[in-house]
Amino acid sequence: MRELIFGVVVFLSVSSLSLFASDDFTGQWSGKKRRWGIIFDIELKQNDKLITGSNCYITRNGREIDCPEGNESNLDGAINGRHALVEFNSSFGGVNGKADLELKDGNVLWKLIKDPVSGEFYAPKNYVLTKEVKEINVKSDVKVFSTSDFTVTLLNTCGGFYTVCDNVNYLSLRNKE
Repeated sequence: MRELIFGVVVFLSVSSLSLFASDDFTGQWSGKKRRWGIIFDIELKQNDKLITGSNCYITRNGREIDCPEGNESNLDGAINGRHALVEFNSSFGGVNGKADLELKDGNVLWKLIKDPVSGEFYAPKNYVLTKEVKEINVKSDVKVFSTSDFTVTLLNTCGGFYTVCDNVNYLSLRNKE
């Protein structure tokens, strides 16, 4: 049991380092200001030096919602180091808005550079977004196999071992010195 706990702790520690040290914009980023009824979400996908995704801004406790329908992309741009210059469109007809996204201290900083033209839009001037991390139910997603020489731990992040999954992590520990 001690090896299992040690193995899971080591694995989770190593895998969580990438969350904080990542230079990748990919993921769901979110920010909420409850007092003002504001929610700002950005879903991003980085492919080398290009970025695509969508932004959704809800303000005035839901009375003004500027979000694309379905899985529609309304944002794209280019990455330069820890910054991405993106163009975005509004669901109210505004087009060619520009914003600078910066990865800083595990957050994405949004800075509006140019308002969209030819329509209305709702987007903040400046905003700090944090990455949403999916919680993993370690207890039900871990399988441990032991021999006298090794302990192997498998962590399936798809939810179950009897379904097709391409996101399984493997950790092997030598039981003897």
